[in-house]
Parts: sequence; structure tokens; C-alpha cells
Amino acid sequence: MAQDTLVESELSAGRDLVRALDKASFEVVGALWFHHSDVDRWKLLIVTPRAKGGTRDLYAEAIRLKPTIDLSRVEFVDPDSALIRALKGVVRLEGLGGVRLS
Repeated sequence: MAQDTLVESELSAGRDLVRALDKASFEVVGALWFHHSDVDRWKLLIVTPRAKGGTRDLYAEAIRLKPTIDLSRVEFVDPDSALIRALKGVVRLEGLGGVRLS
């Protein structure tokens, strides 16, 4: 299986989308790139309490912002998901930072 590589252009496009969502009062409480090893794919996880009610409308709103990132690389996640709850105890940043965990 080929290894999915996260490149700088995707990192930048992800930051741009998070900024645009924030500017649009989207209620972004966190964002991170996460490697799904079972499918060998990096996804930008955007953490928002609005994901509790489903994500279809969230993708529609994101499309209207004309993102430069392929939205198949984006996943909207509930802050109460097990992954996000686990990460809250490990790292906390203000603003858009560049911490890498492995």
C-alpha cells in the first residue's frame, strides 16, 4: 500500500479553511490533521459542537466558502468524540500552531 503523504500545500489549505470557518462564526473549537492508519489517509479534523447534529449542512457551508482544500480530506468532529477527549489531555494550543505527535 502506498503511504499517503501530507504536504505543505494541504497544511496551508487546511489553515485557510479553518480561518475562513472561524471568520464565518462556524464555532470551530479545534482542528488537527489525523492519520487514519486503517485506510492510510490524512484527514483534517475540524472540531465543532455543530457536528452533533450531523455533518451534511456543515459540508454545504464549507463549500460556499470556496475552500482550496479537497473536502474529502476534511471531517467534522464532535468535541465529545473519544479521540478529541483523549487529545484534550495531551495538547492545548491557542491559535493555529504546529505541534506534531506520533
